[in-house]
Amino acid sequence: SGVVGSTTDSTQLDYEEGTWTITNSSQTPGGPVCVYTRIGDLVYVSGYFGSGSGGTSSDTWGGLPFTIKNSDGARGGGGTSFNSFNTAETFSVLGTANSTNFKFYLGNGAQSITASKDIYFFFIYKTVS
Repeated sequence: SGVVGSTTDSTQLDYEEGTWTITNSSQTPGGPVCVYTRIGDLVYVSGYFGSGSGGTSSDTWGGLPFTIKNSDGARGGGGTSFNSFNTAETFSVLGTANSTNFKFYLGNGAQSITASKDIYFFFIYKTVS
C-alpha cells in the first residue's frame, strides 16, 4: 500500500560503473576525474576538473557516459560541492535532453567557467533503458 502507479517485479537491474571524460568545445579541462554509476535507467555522475588556462569555456559541457532521455523530466539535476571561485556561490547542474551534454547554472543563467578554476560536481539523470 502507498504505491501509486505501476510496479514490476525486477530482481536484476542493469548495473554498471566506470569513468568518463568531460569535454568542452572552448577549453580542455585539466586533470579531470569523472565517475558514473548506472542502475537501470538512472545514471549518477560526479567529477572534478580544473578549467584550462586558455580563457573562458563555452557554457555547454559534454562527454556524459549515456545519452539523456528525450524528456524534460529525465534531465535530472545536481550541483557543485566545491568550486574555487571568489564567491560562496554554488552552481546547479542540469542535463540537456537527448544528448550527452549538461550545463552549470547560477540562478536561471547557464555559466561559462573562467580560466584556472576548480569544480567538484554531481548529478543524476535518466537514460534510455
